[in-house]
Amino acid sequence: MAQQSHRVRILTFTDLHQQEELYSQLVAAVDEHRPKAPAGYLVACVGDFLDASLESESRLIGADEAAAILAALPCDNVILTRGNHEDQGWEKFEAAWLKTGRPLHALHGTAAAFGPLVIVGFPCFTGNDLWYARNRELTYYAPDKWLRPILNRLGAPARVLWLAHESPSNKLADTHFWEPEWKEAVEDWQPLLVVSGHCHRTPLETGRWKARIGRTLCYNLGQRTYEKPPGKLLYGVIDLWFTGSQPCFPTKFVFQKHG
Repeated sequence: MAQQSHRVRILTFTDLHQQEELYSQLVAAVDEHRPKAPAGYLVACVGDFLDASLESESRLIGADEAAAILAALPCDNVILTRGNHEDQGWEKFEAAWLKTGRPLHALHGTAAAFGPLVIVGFPCFTGNDLWYARNRELTYYAPDKWLRPILNRLGAPARVLWLAHESPSNKLADTHFWEPEWKEAVEDWQPLLVVSGHCHRTPLETGRWKARIGRTLCYNLGQRTYEKPPGKLLYGVIDLWFTGSQPCFPTKFVFQKHG
């Protein structure tokens, strides 16, 4: 008997910075891309979903309102990784989220399995992780200290999707916005996909939103946060197919950029 194929869809984005217009577009995008055939459906935010300090013509929502919107998204799970601005408003965000009763998947140098897909959420060198980290504190951010144990424990499934706010590629981010240690980790362990953000402008100005590091495909979707008013939301939709329902490496994937 042929093995059953399991599909997982992920809608991923970054750098909303509490802007009401971008949050509204996200809600519409998540609804638009809900799988019509049976499939797991995840939403992954790669940092800076908080921070209301930017000057903007768009209304800036509160951290508690941001939590309510993300927790209400019509998907199986929402996955969060820390950007450099989650030190601003995290306590209010977390308290509001926990009131919804939805599981809070706030990755921080940790990995989590969602059916056959394992997602590794990187820490963020910039910003302050004091509030976000809680019991997920890292003694060292060097990948050899926290990433190697994850890979040793989980094997190939932990080399499918890495979420890192700071890009591992200087082709996708300006100086000071990409992280050389993440680049070394990608070179050493060659995951399938890495999604990042942090540098808003480079993908928009150069049109370069993906790059290869060896066999690894790296994506920075950018974001139109600084446009006045904010422009169309940039996000990616990833479909992955697996041969089983337990953590494993996918047989194929498709990545589509929107916006």
